Amino acid sequence: MDDDLQDNCLVEDALLMWFPEPHYSDEYININSQGFRDKEHKVKKDENVFRILCLGDSSTFGLRVELNDQGEMCTS
Repeated sequence: MDDDLQDNCLVEDALLMWFPEPHYSDEYININSQGFRDKEHKVKKDENVFRILCLGDSSTFGLRVELNDQGEMCTS
């Protein structure tokens, strides 16, 4: 694991081992109040909204990829 990531935005978790710290933000990473790397979203979604959750390693997390650039990675 990248030491910068571990030292700055992850907290230890008994179940998951590591969990993104809610409300963490720096140059590349923004963790929302739910612990996801994204902007804030209402818990109850609108009818025409679909949400997709991707689980994985640091590649899935998009380490050192700006939040605005993530969509470009997924659509290319």
